[in-house]
Amino acid sequence: LDGKYKTGMLLPPEPELEKIFQVSRTTIRRAISMLQSEGYLKVKQGHGTEIIDISTIQKLNSLTSLPESLIEKGYKVTIQGDYIQKVIPPKYVNDALNQKEGSEVYKIEQIQCANKTPISIIVSFLAPDYIQGLENHSSKFVDLYKFLNTQYNIVLTTAVDNITAIKADFLDSQILQVPVGEPLLYNKRIGYLNDFAFECSIAKIIADRYEYRVHLEQKGYKV
Repeated sequence: LDGKYKTGMLLPPEPELEKIFQVSRTTIRRAISMLQSEGYLKVKQGHGTEIIDISTIQKLNSLTSLPESLIEKGYKVTIQGDYIQKVIPPKYVNDALNQKEGSEVYKIEQIQCANKTPISIIVSFLAPDYIQGLENHSSKFVDLYKFLNTQYNIVLTTAVDNITAIKADFLDSQILQVPVGEPLLYNKRIGYLNDFAFECSIAKIIADRYEYRVHLEQKGYKV
């Protein structure tokens, strides 16, 4: 993070790291494994341990927000603009939130920036039952999940992400400062409070500045 080891460089060999940090070989290997899983390192057999570009990587084995992932990677996260209102959403939103068609929800629109550069457009629809008065908090938060936790004591327990790729249209290009047709990650998320569908969100994220990392594990399998 402080730039001592640059992107593309190889870490020193394990024996040298033991001497530098005065710890055991086991500790070094655990640290390297953790940094690899978090997207900082790539271990190449017969080549060494390479420093990876600390681009914005969001781990999908844990439920995190985009701002949280950016902050963890050392970015300063701000919003260029946001707007909160109660609306009657499209039918797919009511369906996702298990509400009757025509029911009102809260709609939050945000343009999020990393180090002052626009990186995403996020539109979130939230079931209104537990967040009365949300419209009074426009422009008062960057990280929606952190705000919901501190203001309303709400913590999402699970989520389902559907990730596809789209091309930036004219409006996207103007907001995100990319050419029309630029590849964007398109993520539709349904977030749950236990079994209650609480959030339906759409995120358009600049593809070459952001990366999703998925950790897969097969349970109960032994060789």
